[in-house]
Amino acid sequence: MATLDALIDAYVASREFDRATLSRLEFWRERFGPCEFAEITADDVDIALVALAERGRLKPRRHGATQPAGQPLAGSTINRYITQLGSLYRYARRLRLLPRAYVPPTKGIEKSPEGPNRRNLPVQTSTTSTDSQGRLREVAQARNPRGDGPDRRTEHASSAALLNTRDRSQIVTLS
Repeated sequence: MATLDALIDAYVASREFDRATLSRLEFWRERFGPCEFAEITADDVDIALVALAERGRLKPRRHGATQPAGQPLAGSTINRYITQLGSLYRYARRLRLLPRAYVPPTKGIEKSPEGPNRRNLPVQTSTTSTDSQGRLREVAQARNPRGDGPDRRTEHASSAALLNTRDRSQIVTLS
């Protein structure tokens, strides 16, 4: 059987990775490099994750080793480390280095709680007054110079202004 060190080398050679991924892989290499990857247990991974949490965040230094920042790791960071190790086991299964029925040691590990997803937080609505909304509607319904219907350019501009309020309840269908 192959070691985790050899598996990481093959995994890194298979495609290009960002620095954060390579850093997570280096953590697993330091912990389990000479061990055969099929013999790593969930308890071993748990112990490694406790050591990772105790280490905390690291500050990168130019031309030097990283230093402890004195702050804890976020739950999402710990989850990324777990997922990265799981991806190594998926890669080993794809290469047929592990039987299909093999259960990786990351399978039973509980994920850390994560903070709120900042991308999906509700957007703060701006305060567009009712008078401003009414004026926008009036401008949108103004007649064009030919007098044959609403001015489409003004209608689109006022629709864009309403969209910029970031409040869906203020979006008005202009006809």
